[in-house]
Amino acid sequence: AIRNKNVREVLKLMVPRTIGIAINQINFLVITVFASLLASGSLAIFNFANNIQSFPLALFGVSFAVAVFPNLSSAAAKDDKKEFVANFSKTFRKILFFVIPLTVLMLLLRAQLVRVILGSGQFNWEDTVLTFETLGVLMICLFSQSLEQLLTRAPFMSKTHFGYQSVDEAEKAGKVAEVFHSVAAKYDVMNDLMSFGLHRVWKKITIARAQVRPGQKVLDIAGGTGDLAAAFARAAGWGQNTEAQVWLSDINASMLGVGRDRLLDQGLALPCVQFDAEKIPFPENHFDVVTVAFGLRNMTHKDVALAEMRRVIKPGGRVLVLEFSKPDAFLQPVYDAYSFKVLPWLGEKIAQDSESYRYLAESIRMHPDADALKEIMLGVGFDEVETHRMTGGIVALHIGFKY
Repeated sequence: AIRNKNVREVLKLMVPRTIGIAINQINFLVITVFASLLASGSLAIFNFANNIQSFPLALFGVSFAVAVFPNLSSAAAKDDKKEFVANFSKTFRKILFFVIPLTVLMLLLRAQLVRVILGSGQFNWEDTVLTFETLGVLMICLFSQSLEQLLTRAPFMSKTHFGYQSVDEAEKAGKVAEVFHSVAAKYDVMNDLMSFGLHRVWKKITIARAQVRPGQKVLDIAGGTGDLAAAFARAAGWGQNTEAQVWLSDINASMLGVGRDRLLDQGLALPCVQFDAEKIPFPENHFDVVTVAFGLRNMTHKDVALAEMRRVIKPGGRVLVLEFSKPDAFLQPVYDAYSFKVLPWLGEKIAQDSESYRYLAESIRMHPDADALKEIMLGVGFDEVETHRMTGGIVALHIGFKY
């Protein structure tokens, strides 16, 4: 049943409520344990303490969380993570600002609260001490209960885009993998169709701008059929210079296999490694150059992947991102017609797979434009970013530097 998509959707919707119930049950368990330590005459005060702690919870914690929920839902529907995080953070700060001071105040005044409301002569000193302890535990539970109302909303914002579709983040990698398993054997044909063969020129420009020198270490991410890696191997003197390293990588096993075989056909037994670019398995400051050509747009968290690329380059190193971008306005109508009409038709005729080619066209439209991508790269820590728009903006080369 778990493999059924509809069942998974129902389970996903149940997650927030399940988390909330679990937190409350833990809270009740803690309260019950402390209640069991109280003398029988103190149970009235225990009930009083339990009731009084719910007042600030309802007034501040629940009220804030419930009030912000429509905004969180709206941001989730628009797939606007920035707005979602802003609303979430604002509400989180409100809860901290109101609930923590109130909790501390009630902890400090717990004895006075009990004595003023219930009187001091009804219970002995031992009962009163246990009551203080109980009220203290309830005040600590108050904070977790307040945040629980807010935190259980967070799972609703686990969406991302797959082309024009909105999908769970956990599903995107699998869907992208299906596309590239399908097109791996004809990947160069696909790029020729999408770029009229110009991708070969763009890659040559990228290779030149990488400025790889003998003995340097290079990582090619989403390396496809290995054409960049082959050029870098020659430039670095791989096989002749003992310091030189050139790694071909891809998240997709089919693509990596095609690239490996083509490199072997050229006499280049380069190391090939399969990994997710959001979790690069190399130490900090290891590579001189990192490249990703026509692969960034397929990554779920582009900022995370770019931050990882920056992490693994040495000071003075560079990351080169070659990717389709937003063309100039005068090219847009022709470009759209070709992308959404001609390209899927060619995909069906040549590769018997129109949907994969349709996704590739849609993924380009969902990718940030050149200026936005530059801001993302600066935002994750690159000290300088150069932008080179080519062929009327159809493609852009970004070069990020780490000093």
